[in-house]
Amino acid sequence: MLSADTHKQLGNDLFKEEKYLEAIREYTNAIIKSPSVSIYFTNRALCYLRLDEFEKARDDAKRAIELDSQSTKGYYFLGQALLGLNKPDDAFSVLKRALDMAIEQRVSFADKIAGFAMEAFRSKSYAIQQKTRRKHQQLYEQLKSTLDSEQMIEIDHLFKTDEIDYVPDYFCDPISFEIMMDPVIVKSGKSYDRHTITQHIRKLGPFDPLTREPLYEQDLVPNLCLRDAIAEFL
Repeated sequence: MLSADTHKQLGNDLFKEEKYLEAIREYTNAIIKSPSVSIYFTNRALCYLRLDEFEKARDDAKRAIELDSQSTKGYYFLGQALLGLNKPDDAFSVLKRALDMAIEQRVSFADKIAGFAMEAFRSKSYAIQQKTRRKHQQLYEQLKSTLDSEQMIEIDHLFKTDEIDYVPDYFCDPISFEIMMDPVIVKSGKSYDRHTITQHIRKLGPFDPLTREPLYEQDLVPNLCLRDAIAEFL
């Protein structure tokens, strides 16, 4: 009779061959034998993500987190599942936590988590902007029925100039996801807000949070072009 860990290894081999359904079967056998091992659930969750079965991936990722609150992959896969389920607000919160954990644990896939977190941030921002536009349109329609033509000319001008600008991804710090006020560029070519990256170095150590390469405060170079572009945008 095969052990749970043997089933896991068989699942890993099948996953590498992109045989996700067969891998799921092996991970399920591992779970049946050892239902309290977090990694079996994260492995199966990743298979479900590959198959776009987001609800099942969500459930497995949640179970992995219940078993191990420090499971970075649990939060990472849960965030991806929530993105797939079109829940960008929840996905961003979960992925931001996964990114913070990944940076602290110095895992090798922090940059990938940052990519998904930025995608969730973008989707979340877009949803907010669309909601705001709908409210503006509703208000505009209400005003049309109550104002005279001269007043409506002023209102038309107001609504035309009240456009919502989309913040480019590269204006946002890849850790805090806030617009950078003092962008600096590092040896890897990535840009961070000076305050954010300085706090990271002082708190967690002299390394790039996304690439894990050595990084010291004296390595931070002002990104003047990006700073000027952000200033013009604002």
